[in-house]
Amino acid sequence: MVRALLLLAVLIWGIQPLVIKIVLDVFSVSFAAFARSLVAAVFFGLVALLSSPGPASVPSPSRLSTRGLVLWLVVGGLGLGLGNVLWNLSLTRTTVGASSVLQMGANIIIALYGILVLQERCTALRTMGLLLSLGGMFIVSWNGEDVSALASSRYFQGNMLALASGIAFSLCAIAQKVSVPGRSSVSVAVPIFALSALTCGTTALFGPVLVSGFNPAMLAALILTGLIGMGLGNVLFTESVRTVTASVGAAALAACPMVSLVCATLMLHEPTSAYLLAGAPLICAGVAAAIVSEPVAIAGGRPA
Repeated sequence: MVRALLLLAVLIWGIQPLVIKIVLDVFSVSFAAFARSLVAAVFFGLVALLSSPGPASVPSPSRLSTRGLVLWLVVGGLGLGLGNVLWNLSLTRTTVGASSVLQMGANIIIALYGILVLQERCTALRTMGLLLSLGGMFIVSWNGEDVSALASSRYFQGNMLALASGIAFSLCAIAQKVSVPGRSSVSVAVPIFALSALTCGTTALFGPVLVSGFNPAMLAALILTGLIGMGLGNVLFTESVRTVTASVGAAALAACPMVSLVCATLMLHEPTSAYLLAGAPLICAGVAAAIVSEPVAIAGGRPA
């Protein structure tokens, strides 16, 4: 049952980029990001209201002050909002497959944060994983194009936007990592998604809502990407990784962009270059190796 939940989360996250790319033919980049974040914030707010109080959490020895918590929540909300806008923008310029795999750069930044800031041990496996991912990202971003024409290439610009969205998403992930000790994940998610909606809504004020004629089906699809993709997908993954091993969780994360790549090729008939086919597995394998090699905290004789 647990692995079924994990598989469902992977399928949701893998298919989500395809739906968003289709929706962006009707709604603007900023409005789509705003709508998704708002729906997710409402979803997590309802989850927080309906959840029964669980056993008291054990506070972390380095628990944040109120000012520190507010600061990190703001960083997380801004990072998530900016990441969503940049990701949507990247989908209008490059393929779903390239955008999805390049976003995994966020995992590299999180791993480096653990090594440089949290002083986690950098094992040989983790080093190899990081190097593989960086090599894969170079291959996908370059895509074999002539250097003189690279900067003006629409696909290259989209790839850089995807990398930038990954950096923004990593700020959100780090903020969650710092804020969650001693608190429930939902209590941290609600303000972060609310601030994300505010950030995206602010950018949406300076542009149109629609880029073509209004389509009720596309509005429904947009709402579902926030409700199911950002909301339910996160809940399913969080619940499943409470019991599955680190290797299974890492493989699941690495599988998401590969699902996106295959689905986009089959359903949207997107072009798939040899460079993308060579670089994508390197990125995913490297991320999986880096995550598997993370130290596992032990609490009460069981993996925390």
